Amino acid sequence: MSSPAASVIGEELRRLDLNTPQPQGDKETTRVTIVDTEDQIVSMLEALASLESFSNNIFVDMEGVNLSRYGSISLMQIYVPESTDIFIVDIHTLGTQAFDITGPQGNTLGNLLEGIEVTKYLFDARNDADALYALFNIRLAHFIDVQLLELASRTGPKHVVRGLAACIEQEQVLTEAATREWKQIKEEGAKLFNPKLGGSYERKGKIKEGEG
Repeated sequence: MSSPAASVIGEELRRLDLNTPQPQGDKETTRVTIVDTEDQIVSMLEALASLESFSNNIFVDMEGVNLSRYGSISLMQIYVPESTDIFIVDIHTLGTQAFDITGPQGNTLGNLLEGIEVTKYLFDARNDADALYALFNIRLAHFIDVQLLELASRTGPKHVVRGLAACIEQEQVLTEAATREWKQIKEEGAKLFNPKLGGSYERKGKIKEGEG
């Protein structure tokens, strides 16, 4: 690996701080906001506009039915580390409005995803980027794929990429109790949304706002 590439990888790993598990007693409270109206989009954009003054990083994940150019995006989750806010954007309900509605400072969600002002972290961005471009003509830019970051920094065989669960278990970034809690929440979420388990990404009234 070239020296510049190694330097970039090292810098991103330091930004993520993967090797410093958060003490169980210091667990931060997150605020979860469901965004499914025009007014809520505007409020979210107002909150995101302050990123330039503080941390300019967000973590993004998307869910959908056959998430790709051949399917749909149902939900977009945005985590803001600086404020510990989580916004769950209902793309199924809002459609293109989710990306086109303008905030108080003239910003849009589409501009944020395509812009270079804010770094976006995603895990395995392939289907997310494919769906965004094919369905909404949005070119995801200035993002870090954490799955590839793990692959590049891994010691040992690199012939396959790891899934999120395998990365969490292998890197041991969570305490044992936090890992159990994460698995439980992941399983409960799958029951809500995974069609194979009787759930749906497009059914309303399943997610509650509040603190987590």
